[in-house]
Amino acid sequence: MTLRQRNQPTTSSPTERPPPTKESKLPWYQYPLNLILANTLRFLGKFGFYLHNKRYKPNGIPVTRAIKVRMRDGADIVLHIYEPSSSRSTSSSASRSQSEPSSSGLRPCVINFHGGGFTIGSATDDSRWAYWCTRTRDPNGPSTSATEEGKGLGGIFISIEYRLAPEYPHPTPVNDCIDSTIYILKNAEEFGIDSGQVFLSGFSAGGSLAVTTALALSSPSSSSSPSSLCPLSTTTSTRDTKRENKNPIAGVIAFYPVLDFNTPRSIKRQQARAYFDPNGGEGEGEGKIIPLPGWMTRMFDTSYLPPHLSLDRLDPMISPGLAPDHTLERFPNIHLVLCGADVLAHEGRVFGERLREGQREVVVKTVPGARHGWDKPPLPLQGSVSGEYDAAIASMMRWSQ
Repeated sequence: MTLRQRNQPTTSSPTERPPPTKESKLPWYQYPLNLILANTLRFLGKFGFYLHNKRYKPNGIPVTRAIKVRMRDGADIVLHIYEPSSSRSTSSSASRSQSEPSSSGLRPCVINFHGGGFTIGSATDDSRWAYWCTRTRDPNGPSTSATEEGKGLGGIFISIEYRLAPEYPHPTPVNDCIDSTIYILKNAEEFGIDSGQVFLSGFSAGGSLAVTTALALSSPSSSSSPSSLCPLSTTTSTRDTKRENKNPIAGVIAFYPVLDFNTPRSIKRQQARAYFDPNGGEGEGEGKIIPLPGWMTRMFDTSYLPPHLSLDRLDPMISPGLAPDHTLERFPNIHLVLCGADVLAHEGRVFGERLREGQREVVVKTVPGARHGWDKPPLPLQGSVSGEYDAAIASMMRWSQ
């Protein structure tokens, strides 16, 4: 069986809508139980990330500043802003020009969405990734491994503190990410950002939000992208002549994203195992699948998509991997990093194959034997993390040219 044959969609066809998943009613205690579990995991997660980032410095960097931004429903959320080291002492345009900004003195920007099943996590969880995105190279110093040229992105990194389920189920997290991205695009110059070099990144649930946000911004008529905010017709950039009638996002970096909420997790596990062993075996070594605990995924799913809301799981704003072909026509470049032992790897491969048919660059990388969230605590820092982060930076630098 060839790699292409193994990557063929088995969950859904872009031309045939799969039947919606039937949902059962939840017991009365599920919401309070989800709330208790979520708050407990949030507390433990903050402590875990604190220890993790402290141990592996200088890979984690502190937030430069934080601002509040108002969402479409009147609520305020926080944007955590990380800036290159040459900008942290001052916010002047002169300091921005020290780390490879554009000719206008503006920098690239990575807008980031953290992971956590739409239920847990914090915008500061990805401070190591922020370091990769903001670091710069001393032209007189030794090369780094970020790209063949040995350069870092030298960009501004903005991580979004979107609201979480179960307190705020779908569509609130999606809307927060879309509204925040639009706000940054419309105020790019004030942030010191070149709006032609804006990238989205995310991990797990955040990877889904990054794909969903890029999808929404490619469709001005989308109900999730209000016309009063949509920047498609107003974005200004040093690259406007190249980006006319295209997505305002230059590219997406999605780490092990969830892209299909319609396919039950039990079926996903079967598909993941079949990728390594078409005869139905469990797989060993590199082909072994390591799913997240069932109690955790149930808490994630029932918090974000509670059955009583009767949400359509085929909606591209919920399952962006099932978006119809015509909605992907203006989807930007994408770099997918999948974990080999993750049940979500299959849907990532399928989505990558679909996107290859368009005029965009598609990079799909799989970390062999890695479990979901292989770059995050409580797992120790893996040697493959640096290489995958470097490769993602290299993709963004290509897309910036």
